Amino acid sequence: MEKRVIACVLGMLIILAGCAGGTHANDLGHQNHADNSSHAGNTDHADNGALTDNTSNTANPSGTESEDEAGDPFRLSEQPFIGDEDAPVTVIEFSDFKCPYCAIWSNEYMDEFVEEFVETGKAKYYFVNFPFLADDSFTLAAAGEVIAEQGSEYFFAYKKALLARQGEKGTEWGTTEWIAAIIEDHLDGIDADSVIQSLDDDRIAAKLAADIDIGVQAGIRAVPSFVLNGEIVHMKEFTDLAKAVRDIID
Repeated sequence: MEKRVIACVLGMLIILAGCAGGTHANDLGHQNHADNSSHAGNTDHADNGALTDNTSNTANPSGTESEDEAGDPFRLSEQPFIGDEDAPVTVIEFSDFKCPYCAIWSNEYMDEFVEEFVETGKAKYYFVNFPFLADDSFTLAAAGEVIAEQGSEYFFAYKKALLARQGEKGTEWGTTEWIAAIIEDHLDGIDADSVIQSLDDDRIAAKLAADIDIGVQAGIRAVPSFVLNGEIVHMKEFTDLAKAVRDIID
């Protein structure tokens, strides 16, 4: 499946989800939203004006899922993660690598969050791709999927390095050359040429399409968005995520 086709599928899924109603993240600060329009709170939404409010914050991917998927609606067994699998708190980040607020989270807040909650065994942290901002969002996400197949530690190293060197907003900086440079500079043991050659594999396109569907069905309408033990975290500030975790474990 071509990246442009996936983008069209995403648009249709968003409209369908909006018509059916669902939880949306219009009140989350520091986000990008998938209608590429300007919103209060420095956000870009995936709502296209079609969504309605819901009284429930529960993220609930649904549809014609298999029995296995019903028990793992976010397909966490297929997502990269860090932390202890037995940790009592499950955090899921939905992001687009071209989102500037995703970079702020990664560069200024995530290390402290990981130190306090993940390294202490209180939380495990998953990542789900939710690309929509530009064509090269899909290129960057596809590279992440390929790298994640080599191990979560490689994926999170890629994520951190890429967002630390995020290009200028509004430019198409997510090129294969950019990806190769990130790999060569930060990911020892990963072959950049092999990753680039795999970007257009049907297997990777299918993984991206599955991630997008997970996000849409869960009610994700903005990036970065966070799901905490099955519920979307409605935040005004990034520090609200840590507060939400403390409320669970304290």
